[in-house]
Formats: sequence, structure tokens, C-alpha cells
Amino acid sequence: MQQTKSYDEISQARYQEEIGDTSNENLPILIHLDDPLPSQTDFLDLFLQTLPKTKKKIARRKKCDFHTKKRKKVNKKKLIFEKHTPFTIEEDEKILNLVIEHGPRFQIISQFFLDRSQNAVKNRYYKFLRYNWDLILGDHYQHLNYINEDENAQHQINQDLTNFLESMNFYPEVTNIIRNFITQVDNHFR
Repeated sequence: MQQTKSYDEISQARYQEEIGDTSNENLPILIHLDDPLPSQTDFLDLFLQTLPKTKKKIARRKKCDFHTKKRKKVNKKKLIFEKHTPFTIEEDEKILNLVIEHGPRFQIISQFFLDRSQNAVKNRYYKFLRYNWDLILGDHYQHLNYINEDENAQHQINQDLTNFLESMNFYPEVTNIIRNFITQVDNHFR
């Protein structure tokens, strides 16, 4: 009689033919159907036994301290300039003359100052000098003083409103109420 082979024996024979290796290291784990089914832990133990024994390296975590502030890098070029030295009148005149010559291009203007940074010159002009051309250079430059156009426009509107309300000949109380109302409406929609 011819002996029948089980499915496991056939698959193992095909595996050996394909691979050509008969060592026990590379044999697949075969579960015999005649035996009771192994539990998941038994199956895992069988699988782990066939794996090569190597130690797994655990990467170290980088230390990160969130409670300390990071220090800002100091620009060594800015350490050359003396800090908090007041501008002299000659420097103010020089800034205004250079603004007349080059316009408000402070990258060019700051090159004429050895001990002042670009930001220092720019801040000096925008915070103080643009309002006081006449104090530094004389009365001939009064027309260059920065005039806030919004203030002039607001003053003109207030003058027109006052003239209009006086021409209506209301009682003074009514005139004040109307002026306050119009002013609040105007401020609301600006």
C-alpha cells in the first residue's frame, strides 16, 4: 500500500527543495493538525526560540530641560558701540543734513557715524529730530517739521461743526448735546 503524506510533510519537502538548506535553523515552525492547537503564548514561545539571539540597543533620550531659558547669542559687532551716550548737537545737525542729502536711508547715513549703529541713528531721527528741524537747523527749515495730518483734519472738522451749530441759533444746552452726539458718531465710524 502506498503511504499518504500529510500536508506538513509535503510543505516541508517543498521548502527544502526550494531553499536547498536542511539545517534546523531555518526550518519553518510547523503545527501538526493532529495535536491540539497551541495557545497564543505557546505559539509565541516557539516563534521566539527560532529567532537569533541579539541584544537590542536602546537609544538614549536626549536630555531636554524645558524649565531653563535658552540664552540668546550675542552679536559681537554690536558690542563696539557705546550704549546710552547722548547725541550731541553736532551729530543731530549731521543726521538732518544727511537726511536732506540722501533721504531717510539710514543704512547709508549710519556709515558716516563711527560710534553709532544704524538703529540708534534711525531712532534718533524718528523719535526726536523729524519734529524739530527748526530747533536744530534754524527757522528756514520749519516747513520740514513733521505735521500730523490727522490732527489738522480733525481741527478743521471741529471748527466747521462749531460754525454750523452757532449758525443754527440753538440753546447752549442743545448745542452741546448735538456737538457731543456728532463727535461720538464720528469717532465710532472711524
